[in-house]
Amino acid sequence: MRTQVGDKYVLEEMMKLKANLGGEQSGHTIFLDDCPTGDGILTSLKMLEVMAA
Repeated sequence: MRTQVGDKYVLEEMMKLKANLGGEQSGHTIFLDDCPTGDGILTSLKMLEVMAA
């Protein structure tokens, strides 16, 4: 998907598409099941979870 710049617009599009994961090239990553905004600590924890699996 493509949106205007800003996690606000990414979130709006994610909600329309019922997407769980979204992000921007700037590094903002949104895990909608956990938090409705970009969260660097959450992203780091999710990456560690994947690496540990």
